[in-house]
Amino acid sequence: MPALTALTLLWFACLPAPSSQPSAAERLTLAPPTLTELSPATEAQAVITVTLRLGSASDPTGKEGLSSLLAALIAADAEARAAALGGQASHRVTRELATFTVTGPGDAAVALAEALGAALTTPKLSQEGMDRARDAAARALTEPDPADLAAWGLMAWLYEAHPYRHPPEGRLSALSSLTLDDVRAQHGARVVRSAVFSGVSAPEASLAQASDQLHAALLSLPPGAATPPTPKPVAKVEGVKGAVIVRPGDAAFALGHPLPALNAAERAALDHGLAAAEAELLAPLLKARAPAPRLSLRRVPAPTLGDEDAAGTLTLLVSGLPNLRLAETLGLTQLALEAAARGDLPLTTAAPTAATGLPALLVESALGPAGRWPEPNPSPDIDAARAALKAQLHPEALRVVVVTPDPAMFLPLPVEALSPGAVHRTDAAAATPPRYDGPVTTWIPLSVEELTR
Repeated sequence: MPALTALTLLWFACLPAPSSQPSAAERLTLAPPTLTELSPATEAQAVITVTLRLGSASDPTGKEGLSSLLAALIAADAEARAAALGGQASHRVTRELATFTVTGPGDAAVALAEALGAALTTPKLSQEGMDRARDAAARALTEPDPADLAAWGLMAWLYEAHPYRHPPEGRLSALSSLTLDDVRAQHGARVVRSAVFSGVSAPEASLAQASDQLHAALLSLPPGAATPPTPKPVAKVEGVKGAVIVRPGDAAFALGHPLPALNAAERAALDHGLAAAEAELLAPLLKARAPAPRLSLRRVPAPTLGDEDAAGTLTLLVSGLPNLRLAETLGLTQLALEAAARGDLPLTTAAPTAATGLPALLVESALGPAGRWPEPNPSPDIDAARAALKAQLHPEALRVVVVTPDPAMFLPLPVEALSPGAVHRTDAAAATPPRYDGPVTTWIPLSVEELTR
């Protein structure tokens, strides 16, 4: 999504001077939205973004998918308003946040800011739009790609009794019962001043006016607090446990375990260590395979963002694998994580932006507690990053979720024990892949229906 990438780069290049940040007292105030004006854009383009604390963790029980539907309707309204100005809108919903971005000509910055503000404060909510958004969510749940499935399976396993268990799109059984009145109620409860973070990048001639326009719109929101429930990660497991989802297509897998509460310095050091582990150990290892899979190793923030008393999750996602390479790649990845946990890394990679306290609206881990300005994290050093990996990365306690079209290709146990009648066999005569002989002690079956129903 080019608009999001551009905004993140602009944010990194154009941090406001310390004097422009709110005072300590203002940072503790829940009333006004936090608005950051970026420096003038280097190109004649406007980028307006607003992030809300609105995600699947905000869904009421029995109404899973409500926040995603509301975000889709807001985004559709923003798109219609922006298109009339020569711009476009995009959005992204996670378990905690919904981010809306409008981009367009720089000379339309003020009008674009007004358009996004109007879509957020007084969105056009129609039954027709609701039906389109519901159909799109249902497709996402019934036709997920292997990477999504692997990530969903891991989160479902780590957060069994919490809204984090279901995908951001919701659950199929709940989606069908949601009404337009439910969406209106969710808008009133969750689109509030204390849940808003916003930013504007525009040519110098219109930057201040566009910022004022967006700020005025957000100030019209009700001041109520929007705080999602705190999750309870499952207890650390004894030995590595694995789950298999049988699904046609490329293979993928996700690894992860809960993290304890971390303070700002510990979070920064761990983020630096994970970035170095991905760049210096995992990425070169996996890119040597053909075709090269996609890789993501990161710390998922705790549901109460920025709360040092809440736990988070460490996740590693590898996707885009042919099934023939699944066993080998999974085994090598686990060996690499063991090396990272021992501290066997040079850690020369520069610290990631999230670890340096960058107040980027699109980086969940950079947001502070509700209504507060993100506090800068200490700059991590190499020794601290290495120590954080050794202290917080536990390969012996991973949950492993594998998505594969044919588990018989690599798992040393009967296919019938995993997913009877649902195996899509591959011609093993062409190549004999290695059997997986990693540390997983127990394999269980999972299904798409278990994760999305």
